[in-house]
Amino acid sequence: MGIAQTSYRKTRGINSDINITPLVDVMLVLLTIFMVTSSMMVGGIDVDLPDANTAAIQQDNLKESIVVSIASNGDIFIDEIKISNDENFPYKLKAIAKKKKNPVIMLKGDVSVTYGALVSVFNLIKDAGFSDVLLVTLPYDKKLQ
Repeated sequence: MGIAQTSYRKTRGINSDINITPLVDVMLVLLTIFMVTSSMMVGGIDVDLPDANTAAIQQDNLKESIVVSIASNGDIFIDEIKISNDENFPYKLKAIAKKKKNPVIMLKGDVSVTYGALVSVFNLIKDAGFSDVLLVTLPYDKKLQ
């Protein structure tokens, strides 16, 4: 009866190491989901965009973008805010641009919008003091020819 009994804690000790592998796995999955969804997050309203055979824009340009949209009925939107008349457009665009660092203006026009309406909105953007404007289109599908 001289067997010394030691508890499990005394011989083994408490494991205070953190297993970081599950944390890394979860973070990589979240990073992947974020990267995939952030490339699809171009704001504005849904419009039927025309097709064009142009180069894709860099994803860096989308970080601080302001989307100006022209709906099929001619309504003008800044991001998702409807602008009631053309006189308020430059002021509202400048106010939204102040909240962002070096914003890029992206102009989305429905395929049914006339060229004149698109040019008039383009001129309103220039009157607000923005010279760099990206026209948003869909990729050109050569199979449709």
